[in-house]
Amino acid sequence: RRPRRERCRRGRSGRGRARGAPWGDDPIATGTVERLILELAKDYAIVIVTHNMQQAQRVAGTTAFFHLGDMVEMAATKDIFENPQDPRTKDYVAGAFG
Repeated sequence: RRPRRERCRRGRSGRGRARGAPWGDDPIATGTVERLILELAKDYAIVIVTHNMQQAQRVAGTTAFFHLGDMVEMAATKDIFENPQDPRTKDYVAGAFG
């Protein structure tokens, strides 16, 4: 039997890997969560860490791109996706790596 701390860290699946957001594969739940994020953002600062570029475009006003622990670029979300200034950002948004 594993120590309790290890079991908790591994999550309920016990597989020892990180799981995505529970709503990620459910479009109805995703829409509900995104509407809630937009509503809360009226009164609170919301920080979302995601690899889902489509979701970032839908809910973020400002986007920061990090690579290997360093912030490469931060700008209005539209600018990051339509006119990135750093070649690494441009490559990531285009799907060249990631």
